[in-house]
Amino acid sequence: MSDWIENSCYYFLSIRYNKFA
Repeated sequence: MSDWIENSCYYFLSIRYNKFA
């Protein structure tokens, strides 16, 4: 059940990175 967790982390990181970019 760590699949959705890793996906969530990646999604959050992507959004944060996009905001900074």
